[in-house]
Amino acid sequence: MKHVWKNALPILMLAGLCLAAKPSRWSVDLQRQYGFQPFDRYVSSAWTGQEGVLFLTPEQVIVYQVNRLPEAPDLKARNAAGGSGSFIMELRVLSARDGHLIHAFRLPTNAERSSVHALNGGRFLVRTGNILYLYSAEFTELAHKTLTIVHSAPRENWQIAVSPSRAQVVLVHSQIFHTPQFLMDGTTISEGQSKTDVEFLEPATLATTKTFSLDHTLAVWAPVDDFLITSDPAHSYSHGELGLLDDKGKWTALKSEVKIEAHDCPFDLIPAGHHSVALLGCGRVLVLTAEGNVLYDHSAVDCRFSSATATGDYLAAQCDRYREATTAPRGSSFTVAKPDHIELHDVNRRKRLLSRKFRTQKVSYAVSERGDVAIADGPTLTMLGAEE
Repeated sequence: MKHVWKNALPILMLAGLCLAAKPSRWSVDLQRQYGFQPFDRYVSSAWTGQEGVLFLTPEQVIVYQVNRLPEAPDLKARNAAGGSGSFIMELRVLSARDGHLIHAFRLPTNAERSSVHALNGGRFLVRTGNILYLYSAEFTELAHKTLTIVHSAPRENWQIAVSPSRAQVVLVHSQIFHTPQFLMDGTTISEGQSKTDVEFLEPATLATTKTFSLDHTLAVWAPVDDFLITSDPAHSYSHGELGLLDDKGKWTALKSEVKIEAHDCPFDLIPAGHHSVALLGCGRVLVLTAEGNVLYDHSAVDCRFSSATATGDYLAAQCDRYREATTAPRGSSFTVAKPDHIELHDVNRRKRLLSRKFRTQKVSYAVSERGDVAIADGPTLTMLGAEE
């Protein structure tokens, strides 16, 4: 479902939109030094988009990427991660201070889903296909959990998220039998049919501590420790209302002055600090508490904020700008949003700290709790310091 901001607060005008570029602390060539493919490689299938960068601690950053093996291995029985198939997840842990290599390893995976999620104390989760692994700060496997695929619905997926405090792991398992149907004017003619199971995990063991089920998928959601902030679970689409979903599956609408209505611009929701979430979309990044209070409101009318990530007081967001493009062979013109730059914001001080232009059209980035920003752009990983 698509949305646009509706006259919630006056536009916050920030001075100096063209901030001076910050010098990088260091850069490494991921392709030459560590064997990665450039992060702007052409996305020809799902596995070519499975890559990223993440701070495990303020001192360590992990870079990962899924690649196809140059030669097919001997056939063996597959497990949920992809078994001994053709795909490998390459992982490199680097020093956030100077980029030197701390640890390197690889795991078998499949062509669909792979990711990394940071926990407290340097521990982290690695998803390879449909297995979730827990690793210690010393890179030893502590536990694993199979993300079971039921195969009873045409569309089925598992989503993983960690709360801002990193004290809660949430799994959302969705099975979609029929998608909702709408008329051209937005009138709903069918709610569709789906089922969603939500699990809260103990991050030290991956044991399930709480679980509940819903009759619809969650259009948007983000964890805030013992509950989620979500769209209305009475529908598999969002009609612009957010609320608190507790660990028993009870949803309460969020009381806030911020309103969202259906339109042509989508919005997304991410965890953004202790008991808060960030909403991002066309021209705006907004941070709300679980009570619906506005912590931070940043507007940029020429930006479409397509993604963001937050740690502690810091939030990094990707700004896409609309550019004119031409179709072939007739050459008719249209506009398309293309990645332009990354912005770093200090939510506590209500201030934009830096802006950095992208060199390519496909990047990955992360922000640490002290405001350092790691950007994988093409073959290069660059580290920026917020206060430099």
